Amino acid sequence: MSKNISQIIIDEVTGIKFAPIAGGDFMMGSPVAEKERQAVEGPQHNVHVDDFHMACFEVTQEQYLKIMGENPSDLIRENCPADGVSWEDAQEFIKKLNAVNDSRYRLPSEAEWEYACRAHTTTRFFFGDAITIEQVNYGTKISCQNSPVGGHPANGFGLYDMHGNVFEWCEDTWHGNYEGAPADGSAWVDDSTDHKVYRGGAWNASARFVRSAYRYHRPKTFAYYNIGFRLAF
Repeated sequence: MSKNISQIIIDEVTGIKFAPIAGGDFMMGSPVAEKERQAVEGPQHNVHVDDFHMACFEVTQEQYLKIMGENPSDLIRENCPADGVSWEDAQEFIKKLNAVNDSRYRLPSEAEWEYACRAHTTTRFFFGDAITIEQVNYGTKISCQNSPVGGHPANGFGLYDMHGNVFEWCEDTWHGNYEGAPADGSAWVDDSTDHKVYRGGAWNASARFVRSAYRYHRPKTFAYYNIGFRLAF
């Protein structure tokens, strides 16, 4: 599959839609003064990201079922993101999808994810420093209330649900801060731990956990009802 950064790309097998993300420089992490900031979000540092494509939506249950032959989601709902997916599950999905259509899909690096989420903004969320349930599916106390993808406004890159709905796995190995992190937008991968990074917050997370800079980790075999993923290439 050729890569044309000027246009939307749609995967022929799954129908996954990819938005073109023009590369550039940005400050990754959160400033010290940001409300509800955590130490793992620093030090804030400049990163250059090359052109790439990011899926407009999280991988849905239908798309996951088509490739994997099963749906691990806690609550089966039409057009909702696949959840209950471990990092290893996401890698297996990618392996099988790439084998079918000879593509080079992957998880985004953590730097690509944050760059794509921010869409040239520097605030807590891509739409500002305050948040409402009309903008993001977050803070829900009712069990399993992930929502259909695309149900909230997109950011400046045309990406939906970068905040909330389900957490999203990144390619990177977890590191407790950004000391020594790559400055070229690549994934920071090593054998220091089997924990992998996820970003973006979820339907049952409070506002602090859905900020653009928020990051956390789990073992690569960990699967939970508020974790999914989206693809990049």
